[in-house]
Amino acid sequence: MKNFDEIIENMKDVISFEVKGAVLDSAIANELGVSSGLLATNKSRNKIMYEELLVWCAKKKISINSLLFEQSAESLIIPTNELYMNRQHFLHAQ
Repeated sequence: MKNFDEIIENMKDVISFEVKGAVLDSAIANELGVSSGLLATNKSRNKIMYEELLVWCAKKKISINSLLFEQSAESLIIPTNELYMNRQHFLHAQ
């Protein structure tokens, strides 16, 4: 799994397609809905802000796995569907 600094760099890559110019940490803080100070503190401590990242990914329609593990969404379709189908089968068998 990536560290928080790497995750922020990936977020900057995503945001750079939407804005012109360099994407600063303050823009990332804004995207996550936190103060620049809180982002800087968490970044220095390598404390990943999971809840904020999950909300951001949902808004952007980005897989959290792509942000944390560099896994494409396509690589998750079959395993996720199999898990869902197995769970449904188990629930209906009871």
